[in-house]
Amino acid sequence: MKISAVIIVGTVLLLQQFTPSLAGKKGKKGKKEEVQDESSATMVGVTLENEMTVREEDGTWTTVPNSCCVTHVTGMRNGLVVGLKDDGYIYEWKSRGGVWNWVGPSVSALTVMSLSTDSTGNLIATDVKNRIVAKSRLENEWITLQNPCCVTSVTAGPKGVTMGVTKKGVLKERDALITGTWKTCKVKGPKMKQLISYPNGDVLGLTKDGCGIYDLLFDEKEWNEDINADSDVCFSSVGILTDPNLGIDL
Repeated sequence: MKISAVIIVGTVLLLQQFTPSLAGKKGKKGKKEEVQDESSATMVGVTLENEMTVREEDGTWTTVPNSCCVTHVTGMRNGLVVGLKDDGYIYEWKSRGGVWNWVGPSVSALTVMSLSTDSTGNLIATDVKNRIVAKSRLENEWITLQNPCCVTSVTAGPKGVTMGVTKKGVLKERDALITGTWKTCKVKGPKMKQLISYPNGDVLGLTKDGCGIYDLLFDEKEWNEDINADSDVCFSSVGILTDPNLGIDL
């Protein structure tokens, strides 16, 4: 079977397994799944020491005990917190006997290099060939999307747009996650190495040096202020969690 045929088959499977927000279908009761707003979300970072740290309301960061060693952290639906390790596999943040730690891995046939979620908690990532892949449940296999290459970070953006960034820091966008085609998105401001987004679609970018976190003015195509300007903490990656249970008081 040719590669293009494999991707088409994978896309059909992905449309079947994804939640209504990505598949373009309604739920069992005819209602579209609600997208949670920014107020229910918590920003998390992975420090240069590969420890998980959480951003408080005052802009300070609190390191989560026993949280080493991951490269990316994100949140799925129902508050599930997952992390990516150097082996390319995903681990769950769980309590075992009252001690919180990374549990896993959730082994799959494909390893990934970055990790994020869409507005309803579906996992989206990039593989070792800088192609975007996705799955709706942790136990599912990764499926390569159509026109997947080439970005090193991907996230859900506003107005149904999916955004990505290349190895050189060039921003890309596509009008549909599953079937869209990448096009260059010219944005004024610093170069980014990673993109993340709140459930409402607001996009944030982590600068190349890992120390700046800027919010994107999407319509103006411009990076706004650095929300991490008053902090001396730098990151290998950042992420967004929705109503997480981390085992610590926030």
